[in-house]
Amino acid sequence: MEKAAMPQLPLMNRLAHCFAIASLIILPLVNDAFGDCSMNADPDTVIIQWSSKGGLEKPASAMADLTVFADGRVLAGPRFANGTATEQQLSEADLAALRRFVFEKQDIWSIDSAAIERDLKALANSSADSGSRAVPVHPLGTETVADAATTVIRVRDGVRTHQVSQYNLFGAARRYPQIDELQRLRAIEICLLELADQTAAAAR
Repeated sequence: MEKAAMPQLPLMNRLAHCFAIASLIILPLVNDAFGDCSMNADPDTVIIQWSSKGGLEKPASAMADLTVFADGRVLAGPRFANGTATEQQLSEADLAALRRFVFEKQDIWSIDSAAIERDLKALANSSADSGSRAVPVHPLGTETVADAATTVIRVRDGVRTHQVSQYNLFGAARRYPQIDELQRLRAIEICLLELADQTAAAAR
């Protein structure tokens, strides 16, 4: 006995069915490639913020040294332009490049303040025990250097947030090049410092 033939679906129904299947396959790949930007749809969302606090220099304002918003606006704090906050607009390409550098190349998400502090203390103790210091140096870690500041960087990507802080980042990165997280954090700070300088210069 022959089986009854399956009724054919109308053309539009078959196309809709194929589109639904393709969407289930393609959309996850798109999200993997570009990330979930839905939470950054608000142009006022802060995605990167950098502050350098403390040291001998008295802050002119409580404003962060650099703030980057989801729409590409960049706000540089008053210490970069004689007490006046300045603003510029990044292109989509420049904003994407900045995000790639901070979020992916330097992978700020994997930089942990506590881990850096432990590595600094271990290396400082090792150097002191071995007597390998050729010249006197300022102590690092939890000890104080009079003119040093604390670097604080906050980032956001969708619902993901992270904060890293490091006392005397400039001095620590110079003295301990073997600490990878420290070098990556310093590279991010240099990038943001240059961006703040560029923003202030563009407003002159």
